[in-house]
Amino acid sequence: MVRAGAGPALVFSFLLLGVCCALAGLCYAELAAMIPQAGSAYAYSYATLGEVVAWIIGWDLILELRGRQRRGSDLVGRLLQAFISYFGVHPPDC
Repeated sequence: MVRAGAGPALVFSFLLLGVCCALAGLCYAELAAMIPQAGSAYAYSYATLGEVVAWIIGWDLILELRGRQRRGSDLVGRLLQAFISYFGVHPPDC
């Protein structure tokens, strides 16, 4: 929700944010050019912070993907249940 009297400061703050995002992107591109491997968080942490930190980040990525898979399959199941219910077939709740 934007206030009615926000004024031009809102536009300037978005422009400043855009410049900051562009600079962050350039920093990331420079880092990616220095490490000639696949561009994953594991590879970058291994090259910059070492093997132990990369191991922790790798397991964090695995656990994060597992959580996404569970939430995604739950969503697909609910959508399929709603689609089947549209035709009059009411499957039992799990």
